[in-house]
Amino acid sequence: MSTVFISYRRQTAAGEARALFNDLVARLGRSAVFMDVDSISLGRDFRSELQTTLAACDVMLVIIDKDWAAAKDERGQVRLEDAGDFVRMEIEAGLKRDIAVTPVLVKGAQMPAAEELPAEIRNLAYRNGFELSHNRWESDVREMIRRLSLNVPEQDGQVETDPRPMAPAEAGGGSVPSGAKLRVDREGSRQTVEDRRGLAPPTARQPSRTPLVIAGVLGVICLGAAAAWLASLKPEPSRPQTTAAQPLPATVPPVASSAQTLSAKDDSQSAASAQTNLGINYRDGRGGLTKDDREAARLFKLAADQGNATARSNLGFFYETGRGGLAKDDREAARLYKLAADQGNATARSNLGFFYRDGRGGLPKDDREAARLFKLAADQGNASAQSNLGVFYRDARGGLTKDDREAARLYKLAADQGNAFAQTNLGVFYRDGRGGLTKDDREAARLFKLAADQGNATAQTALKGLKD
Repeated sequence: MSTVFISYRRQTAAGEARALFNDLVARLGRSAVFMDVDSISLGRDFRSELQTTLAACDVMLVIIDKDWAAAKDERGQVRLEDAGDFVRMEIEAGLKRDIAVTPVLVKGAQMPAAEELPAEIRNLAYRNGFELSHNRWESDVREMIRRLSLNVPEQDGQVETDPRPMAPAEAGGGSVPSGAKLRVDREGSRQTVEDRRGLAPPTARQPSRTPLVIAGVLGVICLGAAAAWLASLKPEPSRPQTTAAQPLPATVPPVASSAQTLSAKDDSQSAASAQTNLGINYRDGRGGLTKDDREAARLFKLAADQGNATARSNLGFFYETGRGGLAKDDREAARLYKLAADQGNATARSNLGFFYRDGRGGLPKDDREAARLFKLAADQGNASAQSNLGVFYRDARGGLTKDDREAARLYKLAADQGNAFAQTNLGVFYRDGRGGLTKDDREAARLFKLAADQGNATAQTALKGLKD
């Protein structure tokens, strides 16, 4: 099988390199792809390790972004003009061996002109390159593998299911009108509340590409993370009392005060956490930044490619809703939610529960799996999951025994967090005297008003019914 070496500049293209590495490993196998991360044992001579690795590779992918040729070091010198620059050394070695040194253009970069390159690597300008587009990433990677004639091993047991349409709205119970529309409430609610409450723990920061660190970085290890592909996610709440949309909190805990403190270069936190924080500030127009979903999406992708769970959950939401200039893609949203859910992200678990509940995006309709995910997220304090788990207990869904008391408890937890659907459902229980609650029209009216003020149509109707 062909072996692939990925050459890139960590300062400008680490996210793209990591994403490409993960995708290639998923398709070609762990031993077929090399990248300069955690690859050389301490005390080993990175120069000889580099030569050994390059001697064994059949293909070199040189990731080129817009600033690649003009990138400068801390002294203001163009990096490629330094004979000791590691990217230059990698390319030079690959060209001398005359392997398939392939420029991979990212972020809208153009092929560098021959005169922009040192004589030793000038022939790179004449190598046939390939463009990887952010919006066509998956299909571009597949096409690149095909054109490079890389052998993809057969994998058993991988079946990709077709996406299913969203389940039709169900008739509402209590005072819930059957045609209630919930899309507007959900768009800014259930997907984002947990992401705005807290950030994923800092992940290990990648060392800068200095000679000492690169000694351990430039020998190439085959680090592999077979990408766990799922199918799609975001469910649309089917009815007011069966769906809990999480409203945006009135206030959000501060993540930082300025773009500078959130910089990915901030030594106080990992690059991935910094990129995630900065993405959230761009998304919300906070920290003195102009609201910019496209920049938020770019930052979330960089952090998600480094394994940040909060970034994966946010990026999944952007794919699910087509925000940030991304094409709406439920399958990609599902993949990201699954990755984040497996890392314990409460919002991703809740969102994945919606998708299983409604059988969307290639996932089978599975109330038991939905209930399991809602419970995991509810135990973490996710209001949307608490509200929906309450619905499942109320209706005896997902293998759960009917339990109005447990439903009332869960509604109360979510309602106290400002969840409009939980406030509505709890109001119905107070109005009807269910779930061990004493019938109390005054409390029902208070809860209906809270939800109605958030635009919940069901609560507005129920409140009017109490007054008539």
